Amino acid sequence: MVGSVNSEKPALKLKFDKYIEEQLAFGMERMILNNNVSDPSFIKQYLTYGLFRKAGMPAPLCNFAIVRVNGEDLGLSTWNQSRSLSYSSILPVARVTYTKVQ
Repeated sequence: MVGSVNSEKPALKLKFDKYIEEQLAFGMERMILNNNVSDPSFIKQYLTYGLFRKAGMPAPLCNFAIVRVNGEDLGLSTWNQSRSLSYSSILPVARVTYTKVQ
């Protein structure tokens, strides 16, 4: 588990297969809990990934979560699928064609 420097509401990176190989949670090996300190509206990441998917582009899963650690309520966060190797393998390869303009 890795987090941000914000000690009151840390951002967390969860790795579910750290101790048990190939263990998944909600179908994912890794998950990021974003504290959204740079987005007080909490909506930018969620909307952006949704727009990418609507446009047919691959984007991580993303939604909202109420985070509690050891019974302490840390409030609203967004969670998203970590861009691990399994996620990056579905990214399209860009093909660029150069045309000489006269």
